Amino acid sequence: MLRKHPLTPPGLSRKRRGQIVAVLVAVAATVLVTAQSASAAPFFSDSSNPPYSSDPHLAYCNDFGTKLCLYASVDEGNGSAGSYPMRRTKLWTINSGLNWKTASNWTYVGVVATEDAIRSMDINPRTSHFWAPAGFRHDGRNYLFVPDLYNGNNNTGSRVYVFDAPSETGTYDYRGRIDTGSTLNGGYASDPFVLRDYDGSVYMFFANGNDTNCGGVSRTRLASDNLLSASNTVRITFTGLQADLGRCGNGDPYIEGPAVYSRYHLYDLPGRWPSNFSGIGDDQWIMMFSVKPNGRIPARTNPTSVRCSTDAQQALAYATAPSLTSTTWTYRGIIMCPRGQEWTNHGSLIRWGSDVILAFHDGPSNFHRRRVMLDCLTWSSNGALKTVPVSDNNAANCNNW
Repeated sequence: MLRKHPLTPPGLSRKRRGQIVAVLVAVAATVLVTAQSASAAPFFSDSSNPPYSSDPHLAYCNDFGTKLCLYASVDEGNGSAGSYPMRRTKLWTINSGLNWKTASNWTYVGVVATEDAIRSMDINPRTSHFWAPAGFRHDGRNYLFVPDLYNGNNNTGSRVYVFDAPSETGTYDYRGRIDTGSTLNGGYASDPFVLRDYDGSVYMFFANGNDTNCGGVSRTRLASDNLLSASNTVRITFTGLQADLGRCGNGDPYIEGPAVYSRYHLYDLPGRWPSNFSGIGDDQWIMMFSVKPNGRIPARTNPTSVRCSTDAQQALAYATAPSLTSTTWTYRGIIMCPRGQEWTNHGSLIRWGSDVILAFHDGPSNFHRRRVMLDCLTWSSNGALKTVPVSDNNAANCNNW
């Protein structure tokens, strides 16, 4: 059971954290991974309606962490090379005590939010840019943050819209649009990720542009009373990223889909606390993000025997920082190599039971019919995250410790 704000302040020792209830006594041999070219089988069957799913976001449904939510965008399945039409967000849930690796243990709630709910004065009807939802539990309510285009311009017009409900399965009512106050790329804001700092402050990390304008990642602080008012918006810079992944224009490679976690929360599993954190520079915060390598094959993998085979698709990479409010983050390496199928990727993580679940998407190389995948995140004894292979079986890496 998790506390209402499931972050352990760094001043507490490992022995004082009550979540540790057991020690794993056997560690399976690590499987060396070769280049990833095949797409994984979808975790959920086509019985969900609508069937296609992308941009999966994992979040705790309640204040106690005893129920897990998985929100996802809905691909319409009829896109073109430059268009990903989406109008809906759907939801699965699972209760603690159930085996999350079995798809039938998840409850498909259905569509919980639609683009049609946003006032017609703000967007044109059926803009079909209802992408990358993020769930967040706050003051006894379930919030949902979903981007859309307020002016129909994909280069500058993406903004984050806010919905909330009395429970995860309740009616998600539209509350308003977040204005980050940033002039970067016309104020573009997409792929939100909302979380609390140790002091209770609420922050939103977001993608500040698309591939056309070489977008990266920004951070803003949200007012705790309504989660609509934003302040102190800053752009995040990354060190060490360009050497491994190239550049988009004169800056970093194209980055989107940030997901940010405290190490004190993410690593807090029975028997899995690293012996040290030298592999992440002793930093306290971890950001996973999607990145499009530009003209090179990424080499920063763990173990080094992993070989990424292409730069045609997005990779999942990560960076770390000493504090959540740091403006400079250090690139640490690849979590998932670029794959040979659908060129996008978008992921999230969560500690659940004795695992850290990695949710991501994959699909065929065209038609925009992506599907949700679930696997396990693992790490070395020095805290460095391991590169997760794409396999034909979901949760394939859960025993590779």
